[in-house]
Amino acid sequence: MSELFRALVGDFHFLRPWLLLGIPLGAVLYGLAFLREDRSRAWTGIIEPHLLKHLLVSSGSRSWFRPAHATALAVALGSVGLAGPTWEREETPFTEDVAPLVIAVDLGVTMDAVDVAPTRLERAKQKVSDILARRKGARTGLIVYSGTAHSVLPFTDDPSVLQTYVTDLRTDIMPVEGKDAGAALRLAGEMMLRDTIPGTILFITDGIGVEHTETFVQHNEGTRDLVMVLAIGTREGGPIPTGQNRFRTDASGQRVTATLDEVGLQALKDRGAADVMSSTVDDTDVERVQRRVQSNLAARRAEAGGTRWKDEGWWLVIPTLLVFLGMFRRGWTVQWAGILAALALGIGAGPASAQEESLEAAPAEAEATIESPGRWAQRWLDLWWTRDQQGMRLLEEGRYLEAAERFEEPHWKATAYYRAGDFENAILWFAREDTPDSAFNLGNAYALTGDYETALASFDAALAARSDWAQAQANRELVASVIPPPPEEEAPPERNEDPSFDPDAVEFDEEGEEGSPGEVPMDFLSEEQIEAMWLRGLQTSPADYLRNRFLLERQQTGVGEGGR
Repeated sequence: MSELFRALVGDFHFLRPWLLLGIPLGAVLYGLAFLREDRSRAWTGIIEPHLLKHLLVSSGSRSWFRPAHATALAVALGSVGLAGPTWEREETPFTEDVAPLVIAVDLGVTMDAVDVAPTRLERAKQKVSDILARRKGARTGLIVYSGTAHSVLPFTDDPSVLQTYVTDLRTDIMPVEGKDAGAALRLAGEMMLRDTIPGTILFITDGIGVEHTETFVQHNEGTRDLVMVLAIGTREGGPIPTGQNRFRTDASGQRVTATLDEVGLQALKDRGAADVMSSTVDDTDVERVQRRVQSNLAARRAEAGGTRWKDEGWWLVIPTLLVFLGMFRRGWTVQWAGILAALALGIGAGPASAQEESLEAAPAEAEATIESPGRWAQRWLDLWWTRDQQGMRLLEEGRYLEAAERFEEPHWKATAYYRAGDFENAILWFAREDTPDSAFNLGNAYALTGDYETALASFDAALAARSDWAQAQANRELVASVIPPPPEEEAPPERNEDPSFDPDAVEFDEEGEEGSPGEVPMDFLSEEQIEAMWLRGLQTSPADYLRNRFLLERQQTGVGEGGR
């Protein structure tokens, strides 16, 4: 029972709890005011009770919330505020500059899934960039992992250096597929051991397998560092593109749908091994990460007596004053309707499902620009219509790109992109459903992008489910008719070479005339030319550099072990 109570209230307590005695004082004041307004009490003992009720003149209907109520409420609120409610420690002025953070980015193949636009990995890179932008001057390290874990950069206070590598992170730079979060945690722990200040390890991933739960629990018990998990992905999941509008399939040829590993994440949360949160479309999750990084350092310092509790009682000053204002007007009542209407503006309606339709007509021209409503205008729309209903209205008006941005239901989102002529996005969203209609629509979209072979496969999948689908059969025949026949293979020309030919005997003449190929001696080049060749060899992308380095580390340390 005590653990449940602590989970609900956390560190909430009062700095000056004796001032809560003002609450019963407010109740006493209310009782005295009530007795003072009781007119029948003044005539008790003078007029018989059965006559008194007929002699008193009523002043009409009385408000249920009168100045007596306002007084009692104001005293109660003031007492709570003066008592000093608090639930967190104050941060030192220099906390933000020294709180270290290690970011572990999952580069497993499932991070290429498109259930989060544009992909899970691109959203993760965006979140890392947002975090770095808020940590200027603070020390941040970066590691990546899949089947192995590798350090990209150790702690640095220059976000631009980290951003150079973050931009080029891809799943194909990893030497081994998998999701060895345990290896990533051990590598991050080694980085933290080199620092004397408690820090935070942030995992950005679409799931951590339950087999790693015990590793996280043991790490949590043996360190002062906080472990956080920012989960990116949806319960419904999405396909994994492999390039050229194709998607990853299993051994049976079925499209693979990568879902969020809720089981593993919930296991971490239940064991208290990590602070798990979901990614948001805005920067709410980034702000929460930043607050937790700072609060963890403040909490660790508080254990050593370095900080004090923050007094949050000042929040109650404004409501207390507002309640007091009501006592200056006789018969004042609270207009609750206005308050409820204001609160309603911040409440959005949930998503609604839309009926499916198949696409058989050519799309219209796309709009040049998308005009999005303002923040408050969008809240007003969300109060009366779901996002899918708003998208349907835009779709009916021919504003297809705006409709695509507004829709949440995958089929209608894909439909809007298709009608706008954005077939690449239409393919990504149609691929999220495994139905005959989605296969038919994928065939149309692939055909319009010129990928006729994949279009035929999609039409075949639709016809396999509905063999009597005349429109799908007609579209398939049309696409098949425009595919050119494969070119005939030509035999390679025969080469008549002298078996006794010695390549080493070939030399370049001094004039550089055309001759047979051979070796060019290095002393034939000037020092400037040699230096230029060496510099060109160094000019490689960060992705290529990381790929080669990770492959070398894997060969040196073995699969599953963190490098560097």
